[in-house]
Amino acid sequence: MRRCSALIAVLTVVFVPSASAVESTIYPGVGIGKVKLGMTRAQAERLLGRDPIVNAREGSYTEFAWQFGAWTVGFQGGRAVQISISLASQRTRKGIGVGTKWRAVMRAYPGGRCAWNVNDLQNLRAMWPEYLVGHGGGSQTLYVFKPVVNGSLPTIREVVVRKTFRPLPEFARKTSRISVKVIGDTRKRRRFTRLETRSRISPPSSTLAAPLPSHQRGGAGPATNTTGR
Repeated sequence: MRRCSALIAVLTVVFVPSASAVESTIYPGVGIGKVKLGMTRAQAERLLGRDPIVNAREGSYTEFAWQFGAWTVGFQGGRAVQISISLASQRTRKGIGVGTKWRAVMRAYPGGRCAWNVNDLQNLRAMWPEYLVGHGGGSQTLYVFKPVVNGSLPTIREVVVRKTFRPLPEFARKTSRISVKVIGDTRKRRRFTRLETRSRISPPSSTLAAPLPSHQRGGAGPATNTTGR
């Protein structure tokens, strides 16, 4: 019994970030909690814990993960260029975070850019929308939503605060532009948001190259909103 208790204590120390990093706010374009863009790895580890897992590595970019991937921080040139969170407890000052519906995000941070993303071009049903908001100084906040299933209203599954260090291919596609249309549901007397491309819910063209995974995301150019903090 003592051995089990000791093991649990060790796992807690290794995998759970400090309260100073977790119990804070998402600051669009700046950072998440006390973890900020521009920090060194040593500074991030003092907040999130030592010995993180290497989540990805490509060229000069290296991404580390904490708490089983709930936190990730990507570094380039020795400085943090991307921070992501998938914990529902983390919110912006406007209450936006994991679990927030698409419509609420659009209202809180208008003027961003929309795109579809897909991880399997042979199964285009596995699609999800993304919403990119630009900020002064060349930083961005990317709101990644859960896949749309049977017309369901998408909710946030991950928030990414980042520098424009690498292009986001899904935002470069001309066919991935999304418009938002509010329509009425006469049966339930509710209003909901429908995501539409030029031809309703038609997916991105299957001839396009597959998008880069989250750790490879980079600059898609500044979005139109520069005040959404």
